[in-house]
Amino acid sequence: MLEWLANRPPIVWRLLAFGLVAAMTVLAIRQASISIDGVRYFWLDDDQMISMRYARNLAEGHGLVWNPGERVEGYSNFLWTLVMAGVHLLPLPDATTSLAVKLINLGLAFAVLLLAEQLLRRFLPKPGLALPAVLLTLALCGDLLYWSANGFETTLLTVIFLAVVVRLLDEEQTGQPRLLTYLLMGLLPLVRSDALHIWLGTAILAFGISGNRKKTVVFLAVSLVLPVLQVVGRRWYYGDWLPNTYYLKVYGIEGLPRIGIGYVRFFVHNYAVALLLAVLGAFLAAQRRWWLLLAGVGISMGYSVMIGGDIFEFSRFLAHEVPVILVLAAVAAVQFGARWNLIGSFLVLAALSIATLAGAGVVYPDKLYSRNGGLEYSTVAGVLIDRYSAPESSVAVIAAGGIPYFSHRYSIDLLGKSDPVIAHRAPVCCNDVIGHNKFDVDYSLSKKPDMFVPLLPDELNQFDWWLDYQEREFGVSYNSTIVRNPIFRKEYLSNPVQIDFLLEKMPIYVRSSSSEMETLSLWQAPQVSR
Repeated sequence: MLEWLANRPPIVWRLLAFGLVAAMTVLAIRQASISIDGVRYFWLDDDQMISMRYARNLAEGHGLVWNPGERVEGYSNFLWTLVMAGVHLLPLPDATTSLAVKLINLGLAFAVLLLAEQLLRRFLPKPGLALPAVLLTLALCGDLLYWSANGFETTLLTVIFLAVVVRLLDEEQTGQPRLLTYLLMGLLPLVRSDALHIWLGTAILAFGISGNRKKTVVFLAVSLVLPVLQVVGRRWYYGDWLPNTYYLKVYGIEGLPRIGIGYVRFFVHNYAVALLLAVLGAFLAAQRRWWLLLAGVGISMGYSVMIGGDIFEFSRFLAHEVPVILVLAAVAAVQFGARWNLIGSFLVLAALSIATLAGAGVVYPDKLYSRNGGLEYSTVAGVLIDRYSAPESSVAVIAAGGIPYFSHRYSIDLLGKSDPVIAHRAPVCCNDVIGHNKFDVDYSLSKKPDMFVPLLPDELNQFDWWLDYQEREFGVSYNSTIVRNPIFRKEYLSNPVQIDFLLEKMPIYVRSSSSEMETLSLWQAPQVSR
């Protein structure tokens, strides 16, 4: 039986892996959507919806900006945002642009699987049982599925990274570096602005296995041309050398290494067996390329410690290394198991897959659903603001993705991702909640937004005792600080839009002196269904 499985045509395992990824993605896409008056709206993660707003503004001729006329780099995924801008050049309504981005990411997820197979074959030309072990484990791995299904740039980053690694291993055999490999390497920091450490890992691999190091050094210099041009372009266009997201998430934050260690510890826990096998395999194989690949993993872990990790359930800053770790672990599993027989290889590979999926696997679509920013509710709020408010009105938000995108209104970001004044300030609270610990409610509301959308239901906004309880139990947060703000209580709290769905989920408050008060009674409840 095992020999029969080992000899199955590779396309069987590819199609099965594609089918698993497609099935999980379709279920996740359906879950991340809502019907409003008979029109189904799709969304990405809230952070990615911020990039979508930048992309739409670019496609519409306003520039790569969040609010037309204001230049601030509130995204960190330049190349992915350009892909999104391409989507917005298509004749698609707001309701389905996110669906198009998810389908692009699905195709990229397929590419990750194919490149993982190519990487495996650079170590095992006839992978046998290692092929289904790698492909099927990846197909159910949250560090592929989650980022793909929620529209993150992580999938594109992983594709480019794996393509570079595979090409470098091929060049090790030929002894001749190829310029295209290094041009691809130069795209890594364009996909995500903080990916220079990933470039460094691939550069170390390139130099370490090169048969022509002089030519490799020249090509490495060429690979930095695009990243350097991006930095110069950022300075010219946005007036700063670093993206606003750096200042928001890193600048002035104390204890980042402590938070980052916890982040890396979580990753190591999820992939403990794979990492152990990969390291043991390096000793067994005694190959320079094996150790250099693991060095890249170490560099990514070190970077994650330095910047404090991330707020998401899965490991975004380490996800690109997961296929490499699984491939090396699978090769080691075959080598260890071969000391016994095919059964031995199967048992070690099975242990690898089971342990990996137990830590980072996804077997039901709910685990792929990003609740960041409450898009189920903010999509409805954004659509209604677009429908019932004047085009020149403004809205202040905590979750800066869904409402600004679907409302098409001038938006004020209370948490500072697209506000350099807030991003450059010291954190106010909750240091461990990266990206959500800087705010100045008085400053934001001094801009007199016509509407304000907190994240708490209206009933909770009215109760001081509930806010007192939250602060006693969990400390000061942006939610409690905003709701307690005197300006909010005086000018907004008494004027909610009287639609039950909003009041119960994500209320919209209108400023007492805003002209929007004159049409407040015209708002009508939509028909909403999942």
